[in-house]
Amino acid sequence: MNNIIEKTDSICPVCKKAVKACIIDENGSAYMAKECEKHGSFKSVISKYSWYYKGLTSFYNTLFAESRLSRKAAFRNLALHLTSKCNLSCSICYADSLSKKYTEVLPDDIRKALHTIKGRKTISISGGEPTMREDIFQVIKLFHDAGHYVGLLTNGIKLKDLNYLQKLKNSGVDIVHINISSLSDDNVYEKMGMGKGLLKDKLKVLDNLKKLRLNTGIIDVVIPELTQGDINEVTEFSLNNRFVRELSIRGYSHMGRAGLSREDELTMDELVEIFAKQTKNLITLDEFYMFQKIIYILRYIFGSKPQCYVTQHIFIPRSGKKIRDIFPLDRMNRHISMFEDMVKDNPLKAKRYFLSKFIPRMVLAGQGLSAQSILGVKMPFFLSRYYVPLKFSMFYTPYTLDLNKISSRCYSAWWHSFAKGGSDGYCKILASTSIDNGC
Repeated sequence: MNNIIEKTDSICPVCKKAVKACIIDENGSAYMAKECEKHGSFKSVISKYSWYYKGLTSFYNTLFAESRLSRKAAFRNLALHLTSKCNLSCSICYADSLSKKYTEVLPDDIRKALHTIKGRKTISISGGEPTMREDIFQVIKLFHDAGHYVGLLTNGIKLKDLNYLQKLKNSGVDIVHINISSLSDDNVYEKMGMGKGLLKDKLKVLDNLKKLRLNTGIIDVVIPELTQGDINEVTEFSLNNRFVRELSIRGYSHMGRAGLSREDELTMDELVEIFAKQTKNLITLDEFYMFQKIIYILRYIFGSKPQCYVTQHIFIPRSGKKIRDIFPLDRMNRHISMFEDMVKDNPLKAKRYFLSKFIPRMVLAGQGLSAQSILGVKMPFFLSRYYVPLKFSMFYTPYTLDLNKISSRCYSAWWHSFAKGGSDGYCKILASTSIDNGC
């Protein structure tokens, strides 16, 4: 018998019209079920374990009441699709669906819209391949001079040129995000549709980034039976090189170019399980589940900031310690349970209680990790010496898009809408513009 976990709104993956949807528990897994009058019924898995989805959703809703969630989210990140041009043709490209919808943003457009941005934001510049724009240095400098944190998402081809990379750094880029799914097997990149001989280019780019001490985020796209065997070497490299400030384990999303199959998609808990297996339990699923609750609590305590479901975080010490050495699972689960019991009747008491248990744990870790460093993925230099923020992420697709969660929890805005006064989330734009190709 199927049990309804919650009701939500979604879209038809074919015509993109709004439809009602249910999240159901079926045989221990969570699925999104929906029906379009014209194109029929659709059912897609969203969590391998229904307890994982139900537990995190229920806990989040306990902290962030419905009335609070209904307000416009305070966006922390702005995603800028700078160009649809690219010098590769990767089968895993999720942004390809945007190529015919958006014209290129010019520096004058950015300059005119900068005054609409309140506070310091993270600007994520992507494409296509953003380095195809000759004025990329000018674009970066505009955001940098306005006081924003600038991240560049690139395939790295042009970063083989050390002088070019130096110009990017001089322009004010704060972090460069690059896909590294293997450090030893060129066949991995060829099978991902990136072409032959790319491994040596990736290694050269990493060497250049290290030479210039440029903050680097490694994105490891995980595809079952193809890239998962390289997770451990990518993780060890990230832990052993301090210029790597963030490691992102990203599941393949069947949209955009859609060069693989929907069967290659993974749920969040599946991603964590694969990572745990490949790294010999550097973290476990239970520990990761517990840590998401810690993040929810900290976001609740420090400003009630929204947290996306399809982007989840933990941190891993560079010292060889594991998260269980800092946060023993049983003990922290008891503290979380006590906090949950208190928070409905006495929020202030609950906050004080949790911080009294949380802060000593951080002190015992011996590195002075602050709550602020966990609340944001970016870490100050002295903290990144000791920890690598580890992010697991995926994108909503036309099959799994949850409009209610996006409207209440998304913290990444779509620049092209935001600059004109809109409030569209990045994931919503990607999923709603992706073309269903019948796969």
